[in-house]
Amino acid sequence: MLGTGQDGGVPHVGCTCSTCEGAREGSIPKRLVSSAAIVDAGSGRAWLIDASPDLPVQLERVRDALGAPKRSGIPLSGVLLTHIHMGHYWGLGHLGKEGMMPRGLPVRGPPRTARFLNDNRPFKDMMEIGALDVRPVHPGEDLVLDEGVSFRPVAVPHRDDFSDTVAWLVTGPKWKVLYAPDMDLVEPSFVSLVSRVDMAVVDGTFYTRHEIPGSMYTVPHPPVVETMEVLRPAL
Repeated sequence: MLGTGQDGGVPHVGCTCSTCEGAREGSIPKRLVSSAAIVDAGSGRAWLIDASPDLPVQLERVRDALGAPKRSGIPLSGVLLTHIHMGHYWGLGHLGKEGMMPRGLPVRGPPRTARFLNDNRPFKDMMEIGALDVRPVHPGEDLVLDEGVSFRPVAVPHRDDFSDTVAWLVTGPKWKVLYAPDMDLVEPSFVSLVSRVDMAVVDGTFYTRHEIPGSMYTVPHPPVVETMEVLRPAL
């Protein structure tokens, strides 16, 4: 796990709650924006799930996890996107000519997500100069990026402001992991899927429905306490 914070991380910009102030003062750990890496120590390759605004720091952690020398390049083999919301794709901005500038880095996501990147600058520019290779992957379609490791997007309900939204099912030689950082509700099909994996990382934006003023219908992330109850049959 490269980060577990909401799109703005902790401390959150403009927030003066006790948690954020504590993170600024150092009495509470800071949290990077949510992102994960699938690391193959044998081949020295790594894939990111989502490119957060904290991408530079997170890539250094990927390099450390692989035991790569400090002066070596970042061993990044590809990026898998869940959707187009700030905390999940803004890190791609670090991959243009002003930043890392890789060569044809594979970026995969659901169809509307890939279309958004193809149609909008600066991401369109990054493709034109050959830094990124953006292609769609349809839900239910297996994507094999390396021998013994496959990735499958699974459609999940979420407010689709600019794109569709998926979770990623990662199947390796021994384990199956489901990564679902953003969703509006936990559907029965999702519960069934969780019952068939070894580990599930699920949206935990709110612990209860009483954390924010007003109605949660404006930000309908399922609270942790309710999600755990719904998922109980699958555990």
